[in-house]
Amino acid sequence: MALTVAVAGATGAVGRTIVEQILNENKFSVVALTRRGQIESPVNDVQYVQIDYDDHSTLVQQLERHAVQTVICAIGMLGDDCSQAQISLIKAADEASTSIASLALAPVIPRILFLYLKLTHTGRKRDIDPGIDWFLEAANILKNSNLIYTRPVCGAFMDFLGMPHARSNIAPMNIVVDVLNRQACIPGDGNTPITMIYSYDAATLVAKLLEVDEWSEFSFCNGDDTTISEVLRIVEEICAEVAYSQMNF
Repeated sequence: MALTVAVAGATGAVGRTIVEQILNENKFSVVALTRRGQIESPVNDVQYVQIDYDDHSTLVQQLERHAVQTVICAIGMLGDDCSQAQISLIKAADEASTSIASLALAPVIPRILFLYLKLTHTGRKRDIDPGIDWFLEAANILKNSNLIYTRPVCGAFMDFLGMPHARSNIAPMNIVVDVLNRQACIPGDGNTPITMIYSYDAATLVAKLLEVDEWSEFSFCNGDDTTISEVLRIVEEICAEVAYSQMNF
């Protein structure tokens, strides 16, 4: 019997990428949890289930009905409502766990995988980053649950450096370096170490976590360790080569 994975936030940029890569591995059945009634450009071979995160009993029933064994939360943390949806999902998965396990041929402890794009610490100022409170609240609820869980930490996505030419579900944006307009705004001296990864590589690593028997509290899906100054140097080098290739001799 194939493992059934539910992906919350499956119609978002990160969630859709994860769904695509899980299907690419061709080992798991995917149920996409979404608050939307109409799905634009749905991924093939995926069952979309409309969810009301304020309806606890129905959310539990949906997880049980589809015999979900692992939940991936890719809900974008854009506000208190998103944080509350995440908390509702944790509580529903925890309550559904006994029923799900009883339906399996062998004892199964449902697992829950929460995607965080950055690792937040209690030492940071919460008035600067409200996501810290959302992170800590979810972490505390997970620790007091019966769920097996891990929190992947992916660093910063590098997709925006190749837009619009790079394959990506993430909306085009300019962060620090605007490649198309040949502009940059470097914070600090640009030499602080950062970790960057391509969204599809991060999603592939998340999909691979489904095959791991034991999870640690954090799973680091790291790509390249670099600095903004080094990123800028590479961008300038590539832009110079492109400009040279387009010159008329």
